[in-house]
Parts: sequence; C-alpha cells; structure tokens
Amino acid sequence: MSDTAPDLVIYGSPVSPFVRKAAACCILKGVDYVVEAVNVFAPPQWFRDISPMKRIPVLRDRSIAAEGISGTIADSSAICAYIEKKHPEPALYPAAAFDHARALF
Repeated sequence: MSDTAPDLVIYGSPVSPFVRKAAACCILKGVDYVVEAVNVFAPPQWFRDISPMKRIPVLRDRSIAAEGISGTIADSSAICAYIEKKHPEPALYPAAAFDHARALF
C-alpha cells in the first residue's frame, strides 16, 4: 500500500448520486481516488471558489494542481468524460455513436 494520496479527489457528499456516479467511474476503471466530504449548505470559501454554483461533485486532479481552481472540474458527466480520456482502458462508453449518446443520456 502506498503512503501517497491519490491524484483524484472527488469533493461532495458521499450520499449524492452524482458523487457516486463519479466514484463508480473510478472504480470501474480501477483508478485510485478519494472522496472528501463537503457540506454544500455551508461550503467553505475554497469550495465556493472551485464551484461558484455550490454544485457537487467537483473533481481535483492533484497531478495538475493541489489547490485553487486549476485542476478542478465541476459536473459529474464532465468528470466521467475526463476520467475516460485520462484512463481510456477499459472503455466505459460504447464506440458506436448512437450507443455512446444513449450511455451519456
């Protein structure tokens, strides 16, 4: 087991279906991640800086930046698309255009 923290941090509530969607993407791809809980009803300033609409989840890729807005992506669908591009195997989305669109839907 490594003593280093995973590069990917998912900020939000573990009970949120959108946080679970992003986490499931990581699990299915075998990508290390951590979920850090954030109270969106009273978010800290650093979270408001990376998610001005106070929406969860927000992903931070610490290989890009460990703080600030750099390296962050808000929106679970955008997060899953990022993880898919960064870790293309195994593919989570079908190759056929219509099937791909249906999977996104």
